[in-house]
Amino acid sequence: MQKRMRAYRVGIVALLVGLVGLLDSSAALAAWQPAGPVRLLVGFREGGGADTLARVIARSIESARGWSIVVENVTGGGSAVMAKQITRAAPDGLTIGLTVSEVITYTPLRNPRIGYGIDDFTYLGAVARSQVALMARADSPWNSLADVLATARTEGPLTIAAMGILVADATRLIAARFQVPLVVVPVRGGVGGMIELIAGNVDLAWGAGVQAAYLASGDVKALLSAEPERIPMAPDAPTLFELGLDMDLSVYFMFVGPSGLPIDVASTYSDAIASAVQNEQVRTLIGDRLKLAVQYVSGGTLESILRGTRQSRREILTALGQ
Repeated sequence: MQKRMRAYRVGIVALLVGLVGLLDSSAALAAWQPAGPVRLLVGFREGGGADTLARVIARSIESARGWSIVVENVTGGGSAVMAKQITRAAPDGLTIGLTVSEVITYTPLRNPRIGYGIDDFTYLGAVARSQVALMARADSPWNSLADVLATARTEGPLTIAAMGILVADATRLIAARFQVPLVVVPVRGGVGGMIELIAGNVDLAWGAGVQAAYLASGDVKALLSAEPERIPMAPDAPTLFELGLDMDLSVYFMFVGPSGLPIDVASTYSDAIASAVQNEQVRTLIGDRLKLAVQYVSGGTLESILRGTRQSRREILTALGQ
């Protein structure tokens, strides 16, 4: 009996020691603070949608945590220049970045010499998802992808503004699959595509959310959605899947750090980002002003999604013979 009691007491002590250890570990996670101002690198131009998104999240975190976050725009290569800078940063929590998932899931496949890959980052969380759609001017004769293909087949090449290499290559794949001439016109961002479309410089344009204002004004119409589902701003536009094309061109707007970021640092950032996305003013800006889908995804889940997405992106290149 005494032996059992001693064993019982030893077990209780061990349990208490373990609980104290867990509490100490949790306290350590919660206690991390940046040792100085945080550099938030944004791979897109100042004043654009991604830049606005980064700054509003940064201001929310500053307000809630008392940190100092300095936003720096590092443009070039569709955010690839910024991504490479992140991989070279010290994993001390003082340098993070905002980019889009395409830069990590597709750009390195397209250009293997770019100098980084999916394993070179710590994923802190996504805050929004695109609303990619193919747009035409409201007065154009096309109301569907079938109309576009029929015109291109009988009357010659049509021009399509594309704001990134993923949608550009998807356009080329559609042209190859249906054997019609579609010419890609590179533009800077979705705004650039809408400007060219309204001006009559291109026949069609891809948008990732910014097209909402032009839809509301009646200047453009949506022919299809390149998201996994129909987008709320154009519920009558079918998805590529519905049209028999196994393609999803959606991208996440996400925060990353260099690989090797300590767990406590990554967890603190993930919690801060998640809290910012719950802020009603932040959600309103993302949904109503930027016209993106508000969608927080934790770092671990985001990494899993990106690895799966990378495989589907590889299939696009394979279909293009690259």
